Amino acid sequence: MKNIIKKSLVNINYSLFKSRKSKSIFFHDVHSKNEYVKNGDISTPIEKFAKYVSIIKENGFSIVDEISNLNNEIEISFDDGYYGIFENIDFFINQNINIKIFISPSLFKDKNYMSSSNIKELSKLKNISFGSHSYSHKRLDVFNDNELENEFIKSKQIIQSLTNQEVDSFCFPLGIFNDKIIDTALKTGYKNLYSCIPGPFFKLINGSVIRRSIADNVSENYFKNIVYGADYILSKWYQKKHYLK
Repeated sequence: MKNIIKKSLVNINYSLFKSRKSKSIFFHDVHSKNEYVKNGDISTPIEKFAKYVSIIKENGFSIVDEISNLNNEIEISFDDGYYGIFENIDFFINQNINIKIFISPSLFKDKNYMSSSNIKELSKLKNISFGSHSYSHKRLDVFNDNELENEFIKSKQIIQSLTNQEVDSFCFPLGIFNDKIIDTALKTGYKNLYSCIPGPFFKLINGSVIRRSIADNVSENYFKNIVYGADYILSKWYQKKHYLK
């Protein structure tokens, strides 16, 4: 019921409000028609994802590796590092689509996720970059100070050693964060902190946390609403749920 209400609000808001502000949109997994869908509603058919890309371009937005302009740019990221991304990597290569993948090293040995060797292989591609999703992929508010710091440092060290890329982007696992978590992330060398709270890219939370819109396997019409920022109407709901005070 909540999802129906949220989608209805976004659809109504689209008729009243359209924004060309640059934004970050995220997904979890993709799959082709012939693949077993392991992840249900959080996996998007690659054919549908291709339609999302067309919607972005047809409406005058550009997919970029890093947003630098106030308007008309979209950054795409994937959380968790599911194996479906690796299985469908040719699509992203052929379409020259930049994506950032947030990964947790503790998941590398799980068959549903990319392995360390998969990560190494993808890191050689110019349009793929990586960020940390913590080491354990657990809620960060459950850790004491030393454990929390280790979640940031250990994941950064492992990912950098695999990719030979600087890892300065972090996405909060399960979207949960508070001021102590933000401070620890910044203290351990992360510059770009990503949430799952929708809104314009440059409208930071607490001066440092980037907003993102979730778009897993949504309809093409709803995706267009997201592109134009109609989901911003849900920002306060997401913030109350994920930004712990």
